[in-house]
Amino acid sequence: LEKRYETFVVTVYNDRENIMEMIHTMCISRVNGGFTVHNNGTSGVVFPSLSEAVFSLNGGRAKPLWLLGVSGTKRR
Repeated sequence: LEKRYETFVVTVYNDRENIMEMIHTMCISRVNGGFTVHNNGTSGVVFPSLSEAVFSLNGGRAKPLWLLGVSGTKRR
């Protein structure tokens, strides 16, 4: 997915050990040769890989439920 898409939507458990901490959905976009996560309180942090961006969520406590790659479409 990292090589094929520019933008991603990820939903995670906030705490992999306690599902009562609920889930959170965020956008991850490619910027400056890395990846940044939107809507998670770490504005401006750029991770070198998509994997590092996903597994760093909530201080590394999050557990990914799904990751979706988003592609653009051309308007005519």
